[in-house]
Amino acid sequence: MVELATDHGTPLMSSSALRFSESLTRILQNSEKGEVIGADCFGPMELNQAGYFWYGIHTVEMLFVILGQGAKSVKTVKTADHDVLTAVWNDGRIGTVRGNRKGNNQFGAVIHFEKGSEYVNVDLDIKPYYASLLEQIMKFFADGKTRVPLEETIEIIRFIEAATESSCSGKEVII
Repeated sequence: MVELATDHGTPLMSSSALRFSESLTRILQNSEKGEVIGADCFGPMELNQAGYFWYGIHTVEMLFVILGQGAKSVKTVKTADHDVLTAVWNDGRIGTVRGNRKGNNQFGAVIHFEKGSEYVNVDLDIKPYYASLLEQIMKFFADGKTRVPLEETIEIIRFIEAATESSCSGKEVII
């Protein structure tokens, strides 16, 4: 799809609304705690489709907003009610995604900086994160410029595929 869009000059954009959460954006733009050294993201993760694409995409997108591209590997630990995806980035940072099918049904994260950590609670945003996504989509329709680089979208897809593979094999999977 990306190849066809590129060949025909058609802009593409794919994103979870959580990427544009006000609280996540605010902390990443305004933190005075130095560079991001890691992140622990969490959210509901129903498995209504094969793998983590159904609800896992939202929490994985939050992780990529925080850590950026460069995920090297992922290992998944899975139980009936919860999954934890632990990923290592090329620069040695570690990020986790905790998916809950029981209990906590909230999206959020703890971002670890050089000089401390900050908690992100997207439920406290004044503007719903879907409204923030719609603003970005309207800008995309106006100027044709994606707000998420296609290379990052492709890496996120590969990350989710690798996490699903790891959940089946129990082994770390290179991305």
